Amino acid sequence: MVILLLVAIPLAAGLFTLIGGAWTRYVAVGGAVLSLLSGAALVLAHGRLALDAATLLGGFRPGPLFGILDALLLAYIGLTGWRLRHLLLTLLALVQLAGILYLEGVPRPEAGRFVVDGLSAVMVLVVSVVGSLVALFSLPYMREYERHAQGTAGPRRFFAVLLAFLGLMNGLVLADDLHWVYFFWEATTLASFLLISHPQSGDAVPNAAYALTVNSLGGVAFVGALVLLAGRGEASLEQLAATPPAPGILVPLGLLLFAAFIKAAQFPFQRWLTAAMVAPTPVSALLHSSTMVKAAVYLVLRLAPAFRGTPLALAAAVYGAFSFFAGSATAIGQANGKKVLAYSTIANLGLIIACAGVGTTGALAAAILLVLFHAATKALLFLCVGTIEHGIGTRNIEEMEGVMWKMPVTTVLTVLAMLAMVVPPFGMLIGKWLAIESSVRTPLVLAFVVFGSAFTLVFWSKWIGRILTVSYHRKFRWERLPVLLRLPKLLLLLAVFSGSIGVAPLYNRLVRPVIVDQFDARGFVRTGGGGLTTGFGDFLPWPIFLVILGVLLLLLVMVGRLEPEDARPPYLCGENADQKPGTSFHTARDEVEIAETGNFYLESVFGEGMVRQWADPLALAILLLMVGFLR
Repeated sequence: MVILLLVAIPLAAGLFTLIGGAWTRYVAVGGAVLSLLSGAALVLAHGRLALDAATLLGGFRPGPLFGILDALLLAYIGLTGWRLRHLLLTLLALVQLAGILYLEGVPRPEAGRFVVDGLSAVMVLVVSVVGSLVALFSLPYMREYERHAQGTAGPRRFFAVLLAFLGLMNGLVLADDLHWVYFFWEATTLASFLLISHPQSGDAVPNAAYALTVNSLGGVAFVGALVLLAGRGEASLEQLAATPPAPGILVPLGLLLFAAFIKAAQFPFQRWLTAAMVAPTPVSALLHSSTMVKAAVYLVLRLAPAFRGTPLALAAAVYGAFSFFAGSATAIGQANGKKVLAYSTIANLGLIIACAGVGTTGALAAAILLVLFHAATKALLFLCVGTIEHGIGTRNIEEMEGVMWKMPVTTVLTVLAMLAMVVPPFGMLIGKWLAIESSVRTPLVLAFVVFGSAFTLVFWSKWIGRILTVSYHRKFRWERLPVLLRLPKLLLLLAVFSGSIGVAPLYNRLVRPVIVDQFDARGFVRTGGGGLTTGFGDFLPWPIFLVILGVLLLLLVMVGRLEPEDARPPYLCGENADQKPGTSFHTARDEVEIAETGNFYLESVFGEGMVRQWADPLALAILLLMVGFLR
């Protein structure tokens, strides 16, 4: 029943949307959302489950079927590369196909199970809840998008792929057989290509093909790992994760990590994710929050016990921390709002990978908390920024001045989401606090995390200041939005707030089971007084929330008592002029001057090209150093 709700019904709902008609999309999305949420509730209620696939399918062993599906999937990818004249993509697909055909001739055990444990439960919750809210948001958003966009692939294909994507992701995090995981892994890659290329115009198709090509390189590494593990008789992902470090096991582990680094868009592979920004907002929200890149960190966390305490773990920690640092630095130089969100995602994924490499109890707790809070917060940010882009016609941060006056509700939600990324007492900062504490014994990782966190504060502060820049208005014009554009954002914000306030029960219910069951680690992080406690101190979120609430109530009372005549325009080095009240003034020569405000982006230091000049070679050097540990 659980597999049916989480995997099969979303896939079937996606096929249902191909029938045609707007009503089918609403029925399909509604059915898929109900199925996903019900499945997530069952997973959380029943704890650990091991479901034998043959039993579920009446004795049928699905292993050969996955081999056929692999071949069909790779053939489609290869033909896509040929059609788009991306010969490298075709070559990579053929290499994978050759590996799959070889594996079909090698006798191997079949780990024919779907397993629900602490980590897969966390991922099911992220995929099902966040993915469902994004799917609901997509209904009115894509109707308006299709009305104005030219040459798109059509809403039927969009929703078919969107819903299938969610089912495939749940299949990936629940499958125990590594060969099944590989199918879902590559199927999500293909789904992302179809969604990124949806506009079918401008850079959409070339950027989607580039993303597919880069991720196919990771697919080759995954197949290479499968070939090596087949010679060892390994098929179960759970058993592989529980295998202690031994001669020969680190090579396939390294290949799987390499595949995950590419899918997580870590340096120097980050450009495929920034290129994906041409896709509609719901696609970006999915890719960055609950699907695709989250599959990458899931695999790293799943394999972490197998390389824990090895030089490979240290190299992974340094590599992830460096990507966090480089991604945060690049975000400072971006005026494109979606690119800021993209590099923020790259950075936070790197931080999660770094925590998995450090491998202590605190670091693992930080990783799981970051997975949860980043999913909800980043989805909320993409939905808000997409709404702002539709409202003002641009995603340029410098042109968002005054958006508070035009779209006050969306702006407030956006600011709250941005604050949730960087300030206490929100969950993202709790995760970073634990990550910093856990990396004190690895100075290089600590330095990257500290400087990356400082850079994070810079780019979010610049953006917040820009969109809050607005002249005084007695009354705001509340924007009117369809219910399905408002409700998902409000629910995501509620999840961020409730999770941050209730971080103690959240830790006990979702984080502790992962640490205890998968890593057999205890202690260091405890709960008490409604917060978290470590050997370095306490983090109690609710007193800070009470103080913030009191300050906000006081400000509301003060603003409510403010009369229009009490408002004074700012002094601008001269008498204020009437041409543009609040921003124009008379100079000493009695000329009217318009005051302009704006952010410094320091592109000569933090521009994409400038950062790539040093970040890409250094990231590649760390990867090459990691190869030396695969013995």
